[in-house]
Amino acid sequence: ISAIAGEGKEDDIDISSKGDIVYDVIEGGEDVDFTALGGIHGKPPEVDPETGKPLKDSTKPSVLDTPNLDLNALGGDIGSEEQPIVANTDNLSGMAPEGSIYLENQKDLNIGKLDAEKDINLKVNGDVTSDPTKDDQSNISAENVKINAKDDIGEKENPLSVNADHVNIKGDDMNLHFIKDVVIDKIKGDDMEIVGDGHITGNPETKGDHIVGDTLKIEAFGNIGNPLRVNLKKVKAESDYGEIKIRNSYRTPAGISAEAPEEVEKDEFGVDGIYGQSPKTGDTDNYQLYLMWMILMIAAITILRKKRKYNL
Repeated sequence: ISAIAGEGKEDDIDISSKGDIVYDVIEGGEDVDFTALGGIHGKPPEVDPETGKPLKDSTKPSVLDTPNLDLNALGGDIGSEEQPIVANTDNLSGMAPEGSIYLENQKDLNIGKLDAEKDINLKVNGDVTSDPTKDDQSNISAENVKINAKDDIGEKENPLSVNADHVNIKGDDMNLHFIKDVVIDKIKGDDMEIVGDGHITGNPETKGDHIVGDTLKIEAFGNIGNPLRVNLKKVKAESDYGEIKIRNSYRTPAGISAEAPEEVEKDEFGVDGIYGQSPKTGDTDNYQLYLMWMILMIAAITILRKKRKYNL
């Protein structure tokens, strides 16, 4: 399908299909709305019949260039991992209730509501913001959410609200709200604030740290960490009714771990970094072992002093 519309505020492109929508040239229109009973995809590159390789002149993706974009694939995927939808839009909404969403945007992107059964994979050449939501609603909902943004994700007064089992997020400054239990595969940013309505844990299969950046303020209704492995200069963590287990691998030039959360015990010599529980649970993880270790150290020092005195 190709479609060209005017650029006025009332000039829209609205296309529905009983099967898949495969588009080529889409130009103009204040709003572009696609609804397909199958999937939604850009025109695939033409293939050389002799070599089987894509022709160079046909590899440039079709771009959905419109201020407002709404994509709904009721029985398939929106884009693919190999050929994501390429857009140049300000506002994005859509759903793939039986599939996944793969999309790249060429500038700042505001998300209204995105829903998918499996994966949502977004790559944004700018900031990612969102429409305001109620406490139990999300801007993005899928089993796995992956966001790669060139700049900031979410805003302090209006964080990006996510409903996902697993997340992999990369950007600069971040403000995120997870509305249910979430497993962090990887988060990489600068200054980050994360709020969770359930448990926030790290994927045990992740290699290296789960969260990497400069500073992190993390709050959760349930547990934080299992443990959560981080590499951060400064961390502040708080849990309403759960445990906090965070290990910080960051080292200053002096070899000491980064500043620990006020609520969390910190290894004196930075061996384990941060590892403990919220004081609201009434105790601290490894606290008894820590006391035993201190008692043994004091006893050893006392014995050494007596031996030195005897030798003199």
